[in-house]
Amino acid sequence: MNVFSQKQYTTVGILTILSFAMLPLYLFSSGGFQLVDVMIVLLSLAIFMAINTNEVQIGSYLISPFIPFISWSIIINSYYSMYSISEGGYFLSTIQLIFGFYILFLFSIVFNRILSDPRGVKYLYWSLLAACITPWLLEAKRGSIRNALSFNNPNQLAYYSILILSMLLLVNSVDAEIRNKGKMRWILTIAILIFSNIFVIISASRAGFVIVILLDIYFFYTLLRRHTKLFLFLVFMIVPLLMIAVQSKVILNKKSSNDMAEVNHIQTINKRFNKNDIIESLSKRAFGHIEDKNDFSIIFGGGANKGHLGVAKVESMLMLEAHNMIMEIFDSYGIIGVVLFLGGSVIFVVRLGGFPYKWFFFSTLLLYNISHNGIRFRCMWVAIALISVAALASSRRQSSKYYQLSELQAANRYCRS
Repeated sequence: MNVFSQKQYTTVGILTILSFAMLPLYLFSSGGFQLVDVMIVLLSLAIFMAINTNEVQIGSYLISPFIPFISWSIIINSYYSMYSISEGGYFLSTIQLIFGFYILFLFSIVFNRILSDPRGVKYLYWSLLAACITPWLLEAKRGSIRNALSFNNPNQLAYYSILILSMLLLVNSVDAEIRNKGKMRWILTIAILIFSNIFVIISASRAGFVIVILLDIYFFYTLLRRHTKLFLFLVFMIVPLLMIAVQSKVILNKKSSNDMAEVNHIQTINKRFNKNDIIESLSKRAFGHIEDKNDFSIIFGGGANKGHLGVAKVESMLMLEAHNMIMEIFDSYGIIGVVLFLGGSVIFVVRLGGFPYKWFFFSTLLLYNISHNGIRFRCMWVAIALISVAALASSRRQSSKYYQLSELQAANRYCRS
């Protein structure tokens, strides 16, 4: 690197850390402008000042499978907005969707540039640590027995925990491949792991709780696959320890001086993990609001206008967002929208090559979005960008090794002849 490109590289690394630090700071309503958007603009300027054709091709390669879905959402929202010009929800929903894919495009370039130098992994570790510290800087806007920290609701905190832990697994995977692990990296890894588990504990999210356990098990498996007994011991310890932590009034930050309030608090938390309550909640969230749809809306959708800046307009299940990403796409963009989105998703995953972790990552992402709609969540798009770049980088390294091996075999045959 020359002096100029080194400065550009360092600037992008620092802005990435700051962007991660701002990700959890929700100063305004969900789905609208947030503080991190300022950092995204600055990061965009830093990237586009020294962008090259290869970087644009990477970003375009990743988002191109979703162009039909994005186009369809624009058409549907534009159609419905003509009938309710006074309503800004359709327009805002379109911006939110396009912005999510722009984040995927931008951060795929950012991570590709950072990982172009093996030493750049340090920026990712520090970014994740910064992302674990800043949620504690703001308190939730409304009181609850479930803590949301700097987010607007506890489910966002749980989703954030899943994504941070998923990205930690990715960064460790990249670090292992380039054999660049040092003592400081281990310290950062342990700190990020602890923080991400604390987040899901204080959120008391059922879906988050299950997925973080799976991520923890996978994480320990990657570290201890050669030490079976220690791995099994940790696996059997994770579940009871987290369950005890979830019911602990200390960790949940319960500020009550009254015994009855403490009893009610524990009962409420226990009810959230009751089998019948979970099944009823899943059914209501996923399917309760899409009853009585006509044939037109089943095929073409009803447009995305139920959550103006993330706030429901009326107290009706039909007007609330589905707590299920696929069902929300179906409700907004119909069967056509679902087919375009799922088709784009399949092509997208196939394009990531044979990277094994991608299946586990997208499975946990899908599992959480069965009971929640995370398509507007900025951190999700950042995490998808990171796994995309890690997968493509892994494929390039495998191709390079195969090419070098082929060249070596050819040279050996030539020498023997």
